[in-house]
Amino acid sequence: MGCEIIRIDDHDAKLPVVADLDGDTIPEILFGSSDWNLYAYGLDCNQAPGFPLRLSNRIESNPAVVDINGDGKLELLCGSNDYKFYVFKLSSSYCVYPRFRFDQRNTGTYQTTVYPGIAERKVRTKNSHPGLTVFPDPFHKEVFIKFTGVMEEKYVTLKIYDVVGRLINSYKLRTKSLLDRQFTWSGVDRNGNPVANGVYFLKLETSRYSTIKKVVRLR
Repeated sequence: MGCEIIRIDDHDAKLPVVADLDGDTIPEILFGSSDWNLYAYGLDCNQAPGFPLRLSNRIESNPAVVDINGDGKLELLCGSNDYKFYVFKLSSSYCVYPRFRFDQRNTGTYQTTVYPGIAERKVRTKNSHPGLTVFPDPFHKEVFIKFTGVMEEKYVTLKIYDVVGRLINSYKLRTKSLLDRQFTWSGVDRNGNPVANGVYFLKLETSRYSTIKKVVRLR
């Protein structure tokens, strides 16, 4: 972060999350502590506005940042030893590392191709390895998606999920020609509404194979 190490007197290695907490599109690092506080620091190592948040007991769990009500804005979630679960409304929709060890499989890997809430099945056959390439990434208004590899079926399904595994949109696409294998997603959900800033997962499905590509939207 380009500054000296941040020191918390009573802290016992709670894992952080990374998200934009104040709506300026620049992420902060957020973590709980056994001194009853939720801390958040910007890239300049200064406390984020409104932090620390004082709870009423020790914080033994890791916080999470998720849009739990589907309004396009994030909520900050955290439990405490006072037997309460706290939910704070944020003004942002951009999240980089949302929860304990990143995903529901606890990979702890930011670049993982595994995403929450969705099980995948892969069956590889000779000379049949469909894939996805995307450009640009991150994208602003639209992202260009190209299907690669041998396509043995006339149609494939492209599904788009958010970081917590909710289906955002789904398309049934032809693969007959090279032109059919190019698709532009305009960053909208199934109702035609623009999606919020954040991480999204593109899942290409055939009857025997599926592959996943991560893309980030920044408006």
